[in-house]
Formats: sequence, structure tokens, C-alpha cells
Amino acid sequence: MSKRTQSGHSSSHNSETAKQTINEAQDQAKATAFQMKNEVGEQVEKAKSALVDQVEHQKDRASGSLNQTADALNEAAGNLNADSVPRQLLSGAASGLRSVSEQMEGKNVGEIADGLSGFARRNPAAFLGGAVLAGFAIARFARASRPSNEGSDTSQTQAPASMRQTEARSVKSPGSATNFSTPGAS
Repeated sequence: MSKRTQSGHSSSHNSETAKQTINEAQDQAKATAFQMKNEVGEQVEKAKSALVDQVEHQKDRASGSLNQTADALNEAAGNLNADSVPRQLLSGAASGLRSVSEQMEGKNVGEIADGLSGFARRNPAAFLGGAVLAGFAIARFARASRPSNEGSDTSQTQAPASMRQTEARSVKSPGSATNFSTPGAS
């Protein structure tokens, strides 16, 4: 065999080996990509499932809170005169809250979102008004449930500035006959 024939044969063999190596690398890359895609898909499904569970839990809590609020409104209405307008308003609000709570309990989160979306399209002004009222209610609830400053004296902050200044001037020394102490002082 001549050197040209050997080199041509060797070159052809190297070319075949290179093609085979490239094909194997492509197959391995495809398999790895497929595996990664499946793993990512599984993780996304797990995350979706966890999110849906969390939202369902929050929905159940909200429904319970609505029922508690409705009970409180009914109790407050029961303490008012039978024919009074405030009693009728409180009873109506309690009935509405209980109805919303029952509807929430019977539906999944997707159905509730679809219902809100449809309501918003049919009645945009009512939806915006309800959103504003809900925002105020949430803000008031958050403010009311905020922990108070334990150990701090709030009487000084509640008194008008003129009274605090007068109080501070009226404090006498420990040896005097009348000894006033300022709030919070010991």
C-alpha cells in the first residue's frame, strides 16, 4: 500500500470516528436536555401544587374570618332596636358576608378568580368601590392587630402639648411639701 492510500484510508477512518463522536455527543445532549426539561417540569408542578395548597388554606382562613365578622355584626345588630336603620344595615352586611363566605367554601381558587374577573367586567365601578372598601378594611384590621408598645407610657403622647408643658413646670424638688411626678418617671 502506498502512503497516499494509507493516509486516505486513515483520513476516512478519522472522519467516520469524528462523525460518530459528534452523533454520540448530540444524542447525549438531547437526552440530558430531555431529562432536565422533565426535572424542571416536575419542580414547576410541585411549586404550583404548593402554591395552590397555600392559597386554598388562605381562602379557608378568609372564609372563617368572614363568618366570624358576620357573627359579630349579627351580635351587634341584636343589641340595637328592632326597627332601627343601623340594625338593618348590620344585619344586611352580616348576611352578605355569610353569603360570600359560603360561596368561597364551595369553589376552588380558580373559580373564585374567574367570578371576580367576570364581575369586574360587568360592574367596573362596583368592583373598584369594593376594592377600595376592602383596602380600607384591611388597613384598619392591620392597624388594630398591630402589637401595642408594651411598657411605654402613652398618656404623655395623648395629652395636648400645653398640658405636658404645664406638668413639667409643676414638678417640685424631692424636699418640698408637694411632690408631683411626671408620667413615666419613677
